[in-house]
Amino acid sequence: MQKRTQCSFTSSPIFVDQASAIAELGREFRLPSIGLFPIYAKAGGLVSYGPNNFELFRQVGGIVAKILRGAKPSEFPIQRPVYLSFLINMHTARLLQLTIPSSLSALADEVIE
Repeated sequence: MQKRTQCSFTSSPIFVDQASAIAELGREFRLPSIGLFPIYAKAGGLVSYGPNNFELFRQVGGIVAKILRGAKPSEFPIQRPVYLSFLINMHTARLLQLTIPSSLSALADEVIE
């Protein structure tokens, strides 16, 4: 039986900008990999789970609107992302000869074929 390892990487603009290259290396070396932002799975990585930057922009827009209406930023609570995205790239899963259980696919926000 072949031993598999897994690869994940930190969230940084450096890595986000290189999502396609990192996903390609994961496929080349047959490493199941997980990224934080949805762009990773869309670029060919196996899975992504984390905040959707576009949703974060909407959340920030609401905060900016409150500030423009006179709210004091120092009075705002620390906020976390409201919504996390879970994407699975089935094309990459097939390439890596992985079987993704249907119960896991059902939980995904998006399944990329």
